[in-house]
Amino acid sequence: MENIALTNAQQKSLLQGFPDRILPLVTSEDNTVKQAAVSCLGKYALFADKGLFSAVLIDLTKNHQEKLEIRARALLALCDLALLEACVKLFLCGKMLSQVVLAQLIIIFFTLQSFCPSVLLKTRNEPNIIASSH
Repeated sequence: MENIALTNAQQKSLLQGFPDRILPLVTSEDNTVKQAAVSCLGKYALFADKGLFSAVLIDLTKNHQEKLEIRARALLALCDLALLEACVKLFLCGKMLSQVVLAQLIIIFFTLQSFCPSVLLKTRNEPNIIASSH
């Protein structure tokens, strides 16, 4: 979905059946398919029931019989979810003062191509990214 242009209706239609399509792939025997499914699950969890999908990701990270690459991918997905949720909460409670920084964090999360030094350098002139607690 990141690299193709879809209307909102098409995106909604595609996402409605997503859990039925992706959850079986999390148990795939193909390591590459399984890694991709775990990554997709992490991103999808932002739009859906975080509890359900986070539980699946947590189970994968705790499963010592699972391949290390799969456990690491699940842990990265959980870290991304936690970081993005923390940033949104900081912004909503007025502790993060820069809309630009929040927007760029969201873009970085969803688009690997946007994670480059030139994007991050643009935020250096942003004053008071995090508000003080005083």
